[in-house]
Amino acid sequence: MEVIVTQIMEDVTKNLITKASEGKNMAELEKILEVDLKKLGRILLSEIVQEVDCILQCDPIRKKTWQIERKNQRKTIATKFGDVTFERTYFKNKISGEYAYLADVHFGLTSHQRLSENVQTEILENVVDLSYEKSCKRACGMSRQTAKNLVHNTNNKLLKVLPIPPKTRIERLYISADEDHVAMQDGSNKMQYLVYVYEGWNADGSLKNVRYFTQKQGNHEDFWANEIAVYVYEAYDMDFCKEIFLSGDGARWIKAGLEWFPGAKWVIDKFHLAKYIKKGSAWAICDTFNPSMEIWQSIDMCDKKAFSTVCDRLLTLANDDKKFERVNDMRKYILNNWKGVENLKNPHFRGCSAEGHVSHILSARLSSRPKGWSLTGMDNVANLRTFVANGGEVGCVVKTQIAEKQKIRKLEITANIQKNLQKHRNVDLTGIKIPYLTRCEKSPIYSCLRQICYGWLNVG
Repeated sequence: MEVIVTQIMEDVTKNLITKASEGKNMAELEKILEVDLKKLGRILLSEIVQEVDCILQCDPIRKKTWQIERKNQRKTIATKFGDVTFERTYFKNKISGEYAYLADVHFGLTSHQRLSENVQTEILENVVDLSYEKSCKRACGMSRQTAKNLVHNTNNKLLKVLPIPPKTRIERLYISADEDHVAMQDGSNKMQYLVYVYEGWNADGSLKNVRYFTQKQGNHEDFWANEIAVYVYEAYDMDFCKEIFLSGDGARWIKAGLEWFPGAKWVIDKFHLAKYIKKGSAWAICDTFNPSMEIWQSIDMCDKKAFSTVCDRLLTLANDDKKFERVNDMRKYILNNWKGVENLKNPHFRGCSAEGHVSHILSARLSSRPKGWSLTGMDNVANLRTFVANGGEVGCVVKTQIAEKQKIRKLEITANIQKNLQKHRNVDLTGIKIPYLTRCEKSPIYSCLRQICYGWLNVG
């Protein structure tokens, strides 16, 4: 292997010197070197895997438990350097009859894996902002189905696991909520909930210590209880908190959050309030009557009677069922959220920006362009976006998922061996394990690979 590496490095150096002598500038040399170094990376990765497999074939401890079934079995993995192809050996366990590519198990490659951990991470990071097709094109050149499979197989629970800061004391806590309406592949629309918790506003107007939560349309009680309330009560000393503000458009699932925060003040989102007022009164504006202005004045004064008077006059002016319905919808919406209207006057509440956050966190990827989502794809991409917005690292999620698959695979091997022990009562199992590398011949590269291989699971 040392000879191969030396030869490649000599070829890379000669090629670079030749191109430089031909008058190539720095940018052109940089591109040439990038191609050569990626080629070197592919060769080195392939050689290392095959060298380890060769050592496993000769390992005396392996021979006690695993016999060679087939040699030179080819596998291709997409890596950051491009596709890496290598050959390895298929082994059979003498006790359990279990089959395994021991080199794959050693290097953390799961069954049917075609993407390296780093490529999986890059695709998922791309999916946060880009389509499936563009995400794969930038990472490895595979089809969009590859990105879709990765998204659908992502464990959502891992995307919700983030460190909770040490419990702090604050006088006021703010919670805002809204939803995005996402087009499904069957032509229907589903809601993706978004809730964010923050401690107020920084000097530049941004939210202070904001934490995002998302869930697809469904059991909102569990959403509030198992995610948002858990975070709030673990992150903050609620006995010290004087005021909690919950704001949104007044949807039932949002108001359900009041049950989990006793004494919380409901505040209506002014964006939706203005939308209802415009829809219910703008049609009646004339030189002698400006219902929109009068409604806003009644809201500013928190005068419910004056508001009802304006609505009554609008109903008398409505000359068709559509206008009549608009006025009634406005009246019902505002009166049902009158407490939230009154709390708009609270000096400690600056306003609700839920519509903007939904647009930035969810709509920018889920609904701002014509798309058709599945429920799993919609929810997983939404959770990826909130995970990243909360400071999470996608690479940690990928690493954890692969480690879990490796653990399951090794446990399966162990279980199968233990299951078959009754058939091998006279077999001496002392010291039997998935093999270490113990070949006597030594070289610098062999010593390095042997050190790498320590840590195999003992299944004796």
